[in-house]
Amino acid sequence: VLLRHYPHPEATAHVLGYVGRVSKKDLEELDPSNYAGTSHTGKIGIEKSYEAALHGAVGVQQVEVNVVGRVARVLEHEPPLPGQDLHLHLDVVLQEVAIDALGDHNGAVVAIEPATGGVLALVSKPGYDPNLFVEGISSKDYKLLQQDPDRPLYDRALRGQYPPGSTIKP
Repeated sequence: VLLRHYPHPEATAHVLGYVGRVSKKDLEELDPSNYAGTSHTGKIGIEKSYEAALHGAVGVQQVEVNVVGRVARVLEHEPPLPGQDLHLHLDVVLQEVAIDALGDHNGAVVAIEPATGGVLALVSKPGYDPNLFVEGISSKDYKLLQQDPDRPLYDRALRGQYPPGSTIKP
Protein backbone atom coordinates (compact mmCIF):
# COMPACT_ATOMS: atom_id res chain seq x y z
CA VAL A 1 0.00 0.00 0.00
CA LEU A 2 1.39 3.40 -0.97
CA LEU A 3 0.96 6.06 1.67
CA ARG A 4 1.83 9.73 1.92
CA HIS A 5 4.83 10.81 3.93
CA TYR A 6 5.31 14.47 4.79
CA PRO A 7 9.07 15.12 5.07
CA HIS A 8 8.71 18.67 6.50
CA PRO A 9 5.77 18.11 8.85
CA GLU A 10 5.81 21.21 11.06
CA ALA A 11 6.71 23.53 8.18
CA THR A 12 4.04 22.39 5.73
CA ALA A 13 1.21 20.91 7.81
CA HIS A 14 -1.19 23.84 7.48
CA VAL A 15 -0.61 24.56 3.80
CA LEU A 16 -0.43 20.99 2.47
CA GLY A 17 -2.87 19.46 4.92
CA TYR A 18 -2.92 15.68 5.05
CA VAL A 19 -4.65 12.57 3.78
CA GLY A 20 -6.54 10.17 6.01
CA ARG A 21 -8.66 7.07 5.71
CA VAL A 22 -11.88 7.38 3.72
CA SER A 23 -14.80 7.65 6.13
CA LYS A 24 -18.53 7.07 5.63
CA LYS A 25 -18.97 10.85 5.65
CA ASP A 26 -16.36 11.17 2.87
CA LEU A 27 -18.24 8.66 0.73
CA GLU A 28 -21.32 10.90 0.87
CA GLU A 29 -19.32 13.55 -1.02
CA LEU A 30 -17.11 11.29 -3.16
CA ASP A 31 -17.99 8.91 -5.98
CA PRO A 32 -17.96 5.53 -4.18
CA SER A 33 -17.11 3.62 -7.36
CA ASN A 34 -14.01 5.77 -7.91
CA TYR A 35 -12.91 5.16 -4.31
CA ALA A 36 -13.70 1.43 -4.13
CA GLY A 37 -10.02 0.45 -4.20
CA THR A 38 -8.79 3.51 -2.33
CA SER A 39 -8.31 3.77 1.38
CA HIS A 40 -7.23 7.44 1.69
CA THR A 41 -8.47 10.87 0.65
CA GLY A 42 -7.40 14.46 1.23
CA LYS A 43 -8.81 15.78 4.51
CA ILE A 44 -7.67 19.42 4.69
CA GLY A 45 -5.39 21.89 2.93
CA ILE A 46 -4.11 21.37 -0.60
CA GLU A 47 -4.63 17.63 -0.17
CA LYS A 48 -8.40 18.21 0.08
CA SER A 49 -8.68 21.14 -2.34
CA TYR A 50 -7.00 19.21 -5.14
CA GLU A 51 -8.24 15.71 -4.23
CA ALA A 52 -10.04 15.19 -7.56
CA ALA A 53 -6.93 16.05 -9.58
CA LEU A 54 -4.49 14.13 -7.34
CA HIS A 55 -6.67 11.02 -7.04
CA GLY A 56 -7.05 9.99 -10.68
CA ALA A 57 -9.59 7.36 -11.72
CA VAL A 58 -9.97 3.66 -11.08
CA GLY A 59 -9.72 1.18 -13.91
CA VAL A 60 -12.10 -1.61 -14.86
CA GLN A 61 -11.46 -5.12 -16.06
CA GLN A 62 -14.23 -7.57 -16.80
CA VAL A 63 -13.11 -11.14 -17.45
CA GLU A 64 -14.63 -14.48 -18.32
CA VAL A 65 -13.41 -17.37 -16.18
CA ASN A 66 -13.62 -21.13 -16.63
CA VAL A 67 -15.00 -23.59 -14.07
CA VAL A 68 -11.76 -23.63 -12.07
CA GLY A 69 -11.63 -19.83 -11.85
CA ARG A 70 -8.90 -19.20 -14.41
CA VAL A 71 -9.27 -16.25 -16.77
CA ALA A 72 -10.42 -17.50 -20.16
CA ARG A 73 -10.56 -14.08 -21.83
CA VAL A 74 -10.75 -10.39 -21.08
CA LEU A 75 -14.11 -8.93 -22.05
CA GLU A 76 -13.45 -5.31 -21.14
CA HIS A 77 -10.35 -3.46 -20.00
CA GLU A 78 -10.10 0.19 -19.04
CA PRO A 79 -6.77 1.05 -17.39
CA PRO A 80 -6.67 3.25 -14.29
CA LEU A 81 -5.67 6.86 -14.75
CA PRO A 82 -3.01 8.23 -12.39
CA GLY A 83 -3.60 11.48 -10.58
CA GLN A 84 -2.13 14.68 -11.95
CA ASP A 85 1.11 16.18 -10.71
CA LEU A 86 0.70 19.39 -8.77
CA HIS A 87 3.43 22.02 -8.95
CA LEU A 88 3.45 24.62 -6.20
CA HIS A 89 5.33 27.88 -5.82
CA LEU A 90 5.91 26.92 -2.18
CA ASP A 91 9.54 27.20 -1.08
CA VAL A 92 10.28 24.90 1.85
CA VAL A 93 13.47 26.82 2.72
CA LEU A 94 11.44 30.03 2.93
CA GLN A 95 8.88 28.14 5.06
CA GLU A 96 11.66 27.26 7.52
CA VAL A 97 12.96 30.86 7.50
CA ALA A 98 9.46 32.11 8.33
CA ILE A 99 9.15 29.65 11.21
CA ASP A 100 12.54 30.73 12.55
CA ALA A 101 11.56 34.42 12.21
CA LEU A 102 8.56 33.84 14.48
CA GLY A 103 10.93 32.57 17.16
CA ASP A 104 9.08 31.57 20.31
CA HIS A 105 5.91 33.38 19.21
CA ASN A 106 2.82 31.81 17.70
CA GLY A 107 1.62 33.50 14.54
CA ALA A 108 1.39 33.40 10.78
CA VAL A 109 3.56 34.40 7.85
CA VAL A 110 2.42 34.52 4.23
CA ALA A 111 4.76 35.46 1.37
CA ILE A 112 3.34 35.95 -2.12
CA GLU A 113 5.32 36.52 -5.31
CA PRO A 114 3.73 39.66 -6.82
CA ALA A 115 4.65 38.84 -10.42
CA THR A 116 2.83 35.49 -10.45
CA GLY A 117 0.59 35.54 -7.40
CA GLY A 118 2.26 32.30 -6.32
CA VAL A 119 2.32 31.56 -2.60
CA LEU A 120 5.99 31.17 -1.67
CA ALA A 121 5.38 30.62 2.05
CA LEU A 122 2.32 30.05 4.18
CA VAL A 123 3.22 29.30 7.76
CA SER A 124 1.08 28.92 10.83
CA LYS A 125 2.94 28.39 14.07
CA PRO A 126 2.76 26.18 15.97
CA GLY A 127 2.34 23.35 13.51
CA TYR A 128 1.79 19.66 13.99
CA ASP A 129 2.89 16.40 12.38
CA PRO A 130 0.41 15.46 9.60
CA ASN A 131 2.04 12.02 9.38
CA LEU A 132 0.09 11.15 12.54
CA PHE A 133 -3.17 11.35 10.54
CA VAL A 134 -2.24 9.21 7.52
CA GLU A 135 -2.92 5.82 9.12
CA GLY A 136 -5.31 7.19 11.73
CA ILE A 137 -4.27 9.24 14.72
CA SER A 138 -4.71 7.69 18.15
CA SER A 139 -7.36 9.16 20.44
CA LYS A 140 -4.63 10.03 22.92
CA ASP A 141 -2.52 11.95 20.38
CA TYR A 142 -5.55 13.75 18.95
CA LYS A 143 -6.72 14.77 22.41
CA LEU A 144 -3.25 16.15 23.16
CA LEU A 145 -3.39 18.27 20.00
CA GLN A 146 -6.90 19.49 20.81
CA GLN A 147 -6.06 20.37 24.41
CA ASP A 148 -2.73 22.05 23.65
CA PRO A 149 -3.09 25.69 24.79
CA ASP A 150 -1.05 26.83 21.75
CA ARG A 151 -3.71 25.33 19.44
CA PRO A 152 -1.45 23.70 16.81
CA LEU A 153 -4.44 22.53 14.73
CA TYR A 154 -5.66 26.12 14.28
CA ASP A 155 -4.50 27.56 10.95
CA ARG A 156 -3.58 31.12 11.87
CA ALA A 157 -2.55 31.99 8.30
CA LEU A 158 -5.97 31.28 6.78
CA ARG A 159 -8.37 31.56 9.71
CA GLY A 160 -6.75 34.17 11.94
CA GLN A 161 -8.03 37.73 11.90
CA TYR A 162 -5.27 40.31 12.10
CA PRO A 163 -5.07 44.04 11.42
CA PRO A 164 -3.35 44.86 8.11
CA GLY A 165 0.39 45.44 8.19
CA SER A 166 2.20 48.63 7.28
CA THR A 167 2.17 47.68 3.59
CA ILE A 168 -1.56 48.34 3.48
CA LYS A 169 -2.43 52.03 3.76
CA PRO A 170 -6.18 52.67 3.94
